Amino acid sequence: MISPNQEVENDEQPEGIIADEGDVLSLKLTDEEIIRLIGTRVEDAKLWWDKTLDLTNVRKKAEDYYLNKSYDEKALYKHQIPYKNNRIITAVETLVPMITAQPAEPVVTEAQDTDESRQLAQDLQDVLLALYEDLFIKAKLSLVARHLMTGKRCGVMKYRYDSNAGKLQADGTRRGKICVDVVRPEKIVFEQRATDPDNIPLICEYLTATVEELILKFPKKKAEILRHFGLQENKQGWQKIVSYQEVWFTFYDEEGKAQEAVCWKLEKLVLDSITNPNWNYDEYETDEDGNTVSLNFFDVPKKPYIIFNHLTLGKYILDDTSLAEQSFYLQDVLNKRGRQITENADQAAAGLVINANMVSQEDAKRLIGDPTEKLMVDGDVRAAAARLPVGQLPAYVMEDKYDARAEIDNLFGANAPIRGESSGVKTLGQEIISQRANMGRLQAVSDSIEDGMGKLYPGLVQLMKVFWDETEIIRFQASEGKTKFINWNRGKIEDGIQVRIKAGSVLPKDKQAIKNETIQLAAMLDPLSLAEGLDVPNPKEFAKRITYFRFFMDKYLEEIVGTGSDGINGEALRDIQNILNGMTPEIPANPEKEYLATLQTYLESDHFKNLPPENQTQVAQFAEQVNEKAKTALGEEPTQETPPEELPPEAAPTEAPPEMGVPAGPTEGVADNFLQRGMSSLMNRFKGGQ
Repeated sequence: MISPNQEVENDEQPEGIIADEGDVLSLKLTDEEIIRLIGTRVEDAKLWWDKTLDLTNVRKKAEDYYLNKSYDEKALYKHQIPYKNNRIITAVETLVPMITAQPAEPVVTEAQDTDESRQLAQDLQDVLLALYEDLFIKAKLSLVARHLMTGKRCGVMKYRYDSNAGKLQADGTRRGKICVDVVRPEKIVFEQRATDPDNIPLICEYLTATVEELILKFPKKKAEILRHFGLQENKQGWQKIVSYQEVWFTFYDEEGKAQEAVCWKLEKLVLDSITNPNWNYDEYETDEDGNTVSLNFFDVPKKPYIIFNHLTLGKYILDDTSLAEQSFYLQDVLNKRGRQITENADQAAAGLVINANMVSQEDAKRLIGDPTEKLMVDGDVRAAAARLPVGQLPAYVMEDKYDARAEIDNLFGANAPIRGESSGVKTLGQEIISQRANMGRLQAVSDSIEDGMGKLYPGLVQLMKVFWDETEIIRFQASEGKTKFINWNRGKIEDGIQVRIKAGSVLPKDKQAIKNETIQLAAMLDPLSLAEGLDVPNPKEFAKRITYFRFFMDKYLEEIVGTGSDGINGEALRDIQNILNGMTPEIPANPEKEYLATLQTYLESDHFKNLPPENQTQVAQFAEQVNEKAKTALGEEPTQETPPEELPPEAAPTEAPPEMGVPAGPTEGVADNFLQRGMSSLMNRFKGGQ
């Protein structure tokens, strides 16, 4: 309990000046002033984060533990075993693929209540999904999740437009391309005391390039760059790799409005400084109908960085801790106990004490522990040598090792059921409950990914607004497998549209549980819901096939089976459908050749071959009866079945006869036997006009 006279430090309720950030930044400043101000603010921010969070050391330690460098092997004695059981990387790499398995789905809401507006919104949604695939966002989100879980204290993505990328055009220039990068958190410096990811006054990123690349990027500064490095025009030394800064900062204009700018700095040299290039400063234009159209998607310019957070209390823009950091001490215990157990096992063959009166020093040197070695002594061999007693480790040493391992798994929520291993529990139900509980633990990091993608997608739309003045052909493959071609440009992005993320789209799904529930409710579900619940690759195509098969057999045979519509007999299709629905249709008295041809076509189709054996038998038996009726109508004798040879009494079957409608034996080849019995020849007679 805190006494009334005890002072409690609270640095979150200050009053008065708490920091001096220096002079105000502006694009109107001279290069010398920009260099001085930016350099001071960046260096002060680095020092502040290291002092407050020990950020540099925390990140280095986090990376060391992930890379299984939790301790220096040189610090051990020579006899000690460098035992390492990296449970942190096991947990991280178990969960990262699960976190990024589902794409973060954008949801675009139309600007107006019209069909045209809804179509434009759907097209934009498909364009964003296509960019998700084309820019390999899934792999990049995996890296972000890895940064969050291993202890980098944040994840960082950056969107940009690269005018030197994209397709080569006729004039020799590139068309340009939208790019998304993952930035290592170590290469980013945030303004000190920053708390709001959407309002960071200054962000500095450290970039690298060769001198030649730097000159190509900033051609106006070519002479100064060469002079800075002491190089000549002959390009010798132009492949030196140099580091420079890209600094995005907020400043206020004369009217007091916040503006965004970016500056590139190389030590004492300002390479360039401009206002935010991802913004149309002529913010509005008038269309053909006289309507005012916004040229930007954002309301105000924004810095192109997306900050991902996981375990934060909101005090800083960075996470306060990470799952890996909470596991460091447990990992140390696990390694130490493992080393103790290994060393104890190595000492099971303890030191040997030799009787010098019976074994000479020369013979003792030759004892290396080889099972085939032999030694002769005078006297009782049991008195010639003896083993020193070995101390047994207490049981709690092994228990402590297993406890440390299990606690690391518990911290991450990566227990055995999640990894697909047996947990040792008595029932499958308990394992499933444990698995679902651990998957629920992924909610926090999944929410972080969703939140970040909810900021990235609007950033991509803003880039389209600024740079996609010419039509881009976007190819998007929908879930039903058909490729959709979208002619897209910034003019099709309507004012008033909203871009969000579908809630829960990133959270891993328990597919097996969904399948089980779908199977239980199959009788009540429509074909599309059934396909989606069973995780069918093309659910709409599956639903279409089921619907055609149940209600439109002619379309099913024509479009799905590919038999064509010519010669298809509707009555035969209805009879086939009735059989498959469990009914017994009446045998036609005088089957027409189209009726027989339809039966034959169906019996030769892939759909018939994929039917359950009992359904194959029912259809084939019905077709055989129709065949016999057709023969009778043509004046032929019905096919006589050869009676089976009588079996002796002792060999007679003792089983009860099968129930009606249930096949008594194997059904393979039933259709082939039927065809061999006469349908083909019968069809030939029909074709001959008989």
